Amino acid sequence: MRPPRFTIVAMVTVISLGCDAGAPQPMAPDAALVALLPASDGVRVYQFRTEEDPEVTGAAAFCATAPFSVNVRLNASEFSVRTRASDGRMVNDDARRIGTALACAQITNFAFPPGLQQNFYARFELPDGTYTALGTCTLISNDVPVKGLVLAGCTLKLTGMPAGVKGGAAVSLSVFNPRRLPGFATGSQWTIQAYESP
Repeated sequence: MRPPRFTIVAMVTVISLGCDAGAPQPMAPDAALVALLPASDGVRVYQFRTEEDPEVTGAAAFCATAPFSVNVRLNASEFSVRTRASDGRMVNDDARRIGTALACAQITNFAFPPGLQQNFYARFELPDGTYTALGTCTLISNDVPVKGLVLAGCTLKLTGMPAGVKGGAAVSLSVFNPRRLPGFATGSQWTIQAYESP
């Protein structure tokens, strides 16, 4: 029996982990996604970067719908990225703004101790539609590379998605900069894996 093949439908980026992506480019939905379709396997995989953006609004209204008490709200822009063919390292020279993301968190301990899980709710506006996701983020560290910068990993279940999608998951490596330390941005590297309806 042959193992299932997974189709990489898009590579998109959302949050910066302190990397300079340059000035945001105008949104261009058709050009933002790179589709590689060797077979129709019913899976959509997106990889993208988000970065907190003061020009984006909407988190307050969205977070009012969260199924938990929210005390941190984030408005972000989404960016497409590419990885270097020689070693897979991300390069942002050609990053393009492809949408927006809104996020809501319930922070219960502002010391951000490693290992603590916190509730998280997010909405991603991608060129093919809107995805919402609910789950938790687990704090990884609060002092790498400098004291006060928080690293976390999020695991979310898709709870809302475009027509034709049955479900899936969103995971991230996220950076939270609550102290506004210079040289670092609040944002994430996201992967969404969505399964199409039969």
